[in-house]
Amino acid sequence: MSQPYIAEKKSSPDFPEWGLFCDFHTMRDCKNIGAALDIPLFIAALRRCGIDFLTIPARCNQGFSYYKTTMGIPHPGTVDDDPFGKIVSSCREAGIFISGYVNIGISVEEWLQHSDWRVVPPEGVDYGPLMCVNSKYADHLCAMTEEIVQNYDVTGMFFDCVFAPECTCSYCREKNLSPQESRKQIISRVSAAVRKHRPDAMIYFNSMPAEDQLDDSNYLELECLPNGGWSYDSFPMLARYLRNFDRPVFGMSGRFHRSWGDFGGLRNVSSLTYDCASALAHGLRVTVGTHLHPTLALNKAVINLIADVYDHLRPHSALCRGAVPKTEISAMIPGKNLKENTPENMASAYGASRILQELGMQFNIITPEMPIPSGCRLLILADNVRLTEEQAQVIRKFIADGGAVIATGCSGMLPDEEKSAIPELGVLSRKTLSEKGHFIRSNLPGFPDMPIASYSGGAVYTPVPGSKILARGEAAVFELPQQLDSQHIYLPPGGGDEGVVMAKTGQCIYCAIPLLADYFHFAQLPFRDLLRGALLELLPEPLTDTTKLPQWVKTTVTEQPGRSIIHLLSYIPERRGECFDVVDCAIPVHNAVVKLRRDGNIPERVYLSPEREKMLPFTVEDKYLRITVPEFSGYAVIAVEWKNISK
Repeated sequence: MSQPYIAEKKSSPDFPEWGLFCDFHTMRDCKNIGAALDIPLFIAALRRCGIDFLTIPARCNQGFSYYKTTMGIPHPGTVDDDPFGKIVSSCREAGIFISGYVNIGISVEEWLQHSDWRVVPPEGVDYGPLMCVNSKYADHLCAMTEEIVQNYDVTGMFFDCVFAPECTCSYCREKNLSPQESRKQIISRVSAAVRKHRPDAMIYFNSMPAEDQLDDSNYLELECLPNGGWSYDSFPMLARYLRNFDRPVFGMSGRFHRSWGDFGGLRNVSSLTYDCASALAHGLRVTVGTHLHPTLALNKAVINLIADVYDHLRPHSALCRGAVPKTEISAMIPGKNLKENTPENMASAYGASRILQELGMQFNIITPEMPIPSGCRLLILADNVRLTEEQAQVIRKFIADGGAVIATGCSGMLPDEEKSAIPELGVLSRKTLSEKGHFIRSNLPGFPDMPIASYSGGAVYTPVPGSKILARGEAAVFELPQQLDSQHIYLPPGGGDEGVVMAKTGQCIYCAIPLLADYFHFAQLPFRDLLRGALLELLPEPLTDTTKLPQWVKTTVTEQPGRSIIHLLSYIPERRGECFDVVDCAIPVHNAVVKLRRDGNIPERVYLSPEREKMLPFTVEDKYLRITVPEFSGYAVIAVEWKNISK
């Protein structure tokens, strides 16, 4: 049974660790708003959950305010004229950090009342009820923000739906700003309104790329509800990306089954535990979303669910607090950022993340706009990372300093040219073949002794002399007539050697096909073996060796002073609904073996959190520490304390 938890009261706006995010988007026809708010019961429920951070609307996306306001629109069905204020003061008294939620881009009531504040889309486009941040609405929004932070003892503000789509209203025509400039302008104004009264407040702008808000926010949230517009592939990829920005990051999941605001959707304990444990495993903090009833009556099932999940994970807090992810591979994804990118670029991102997780590698996700992380030993350029001369020089210096590179598809090429920007890749020329009837052969370990289809099309290249050939292309026995194009799946291999598909030149490997997107779309397991072989050519002793673990177990490594922490996640998202994946239960694992490269360090104590006195079996095998976990289910945290590293 869950034990009551009282958050430690803090006087300074440090960053909390265990969050609850409460939507409260209440339509006009709802009655008795706030009628069931019982502050002692409300705070008791927060303590039952064990949170130290609450986010709750001051104004919702329907445009209604839940605090005493002269600027906003009180809900017409309200019973309590200041539920927000009562919750803020009681949370502060209980030592719980609290952020006020304000929606920037959506305000249904204000959209109805102020036609000149609306986004006016181009002809033939319908955005829905969006507010134009270049109109006088921006002044109203800033004044309302200042009203909240001046009158209420909030520790932060959460701004949602930071949208600035193409708009043809008179204000936008006059200002002539790009959507990105418009968005940047409004968050700078809103942030200044907060800082004027609360210079140390937590500030975050949701629905906006991290790169574009770093001057105006001081922490990040990774919103990721698996079936609510994301997927189970999304979180591990995005977490490895957002943690590069040197900001506290909350992994935000939700209790909802289908989507945000789903009053009747409730996930099970294993499903939500998987999301929250994944956040901890990637070095993030945790927050869980729910939706409050208009009366503010508490939903005991939701409270119990969150309490059970947090109670299960909290014993590992000491090994998560301040832990830094330990990585040695960086996958560079095409595009400026991950939030605003093309579907095919994201396919390569998901493919890279999926393969590297399945291979047990420790990695980050970056873009060409970002620096290569310190400690990176191997850089993967994912499928279509075209480089400017300046970006190419950064990678060439990385190679000159001893780094290794794997490039796939058109990666490493100049923009709009089939010319390599990185001579070290050893690419003299590249040729794209037709999309049908291409096969790959390789002698790398694990690759089948047969031609394997490249479903995304074929490509070959001419490597520099002396390159080590790792894979070659094989043609179909004949070209298919145009009128029988749909029959291409019946084309047998055997048409002869088409040329080199993958080769190693120095500390670089180039693969001519879009290997990562192909894996994301079609899950050809031999392609995973192809990348494994390439990785081991360049990184023969990776940080972790998980070949003795079941394939579905995901492994991450973090570090604290004098200590390495290995996180094992044993869950399987399974397709249950037509388009719904579900985690039904934690998967037990027996005699799990994982190896951690020692880098010359000497182990002093190895244990399974939180039982520090209960040692795990381990042996030292040359450069690796071999650890055996006799049994675990779902989530396991292994701590390795080193003798020769100061604590």
